[in-house]
Amino acid sequence: MPSIFTITKPYGNVSPCNTNISTTIDNLRKDRNNVQMAILLDSRGQPLRKRVHRSTAELQQKPHNLHTIIIDGRKSMEDPARGLGHCIRWK
Repeated sequence: MPSIFTITKPYGNVSPCNTNISTTIDNLRKDRNNVQMAILLDSRGQPLRKRVHRSTAELQQKPHNLHTIIIDGRKSMEDPARGLGHCIRWK
């Protein structure tokens, strides 16, 4: 029979390495709060925010910034076109 101090999946914040009971309780509270927030947002009809990697967010923001620079007339078309080439990922 597993010990009550070794809580594994499906809890996201609790790992079997946490032997301290207060750490386990704190992580269970965090999980409970995350679930309560998800239920509240779902009841309002709001989707959950998806986590986006910082590098992906920067690659999405840079073309937008280049577009506004061109529209405002701060740079010619050649400079942002060169900068836009650095935003494209080749796989």
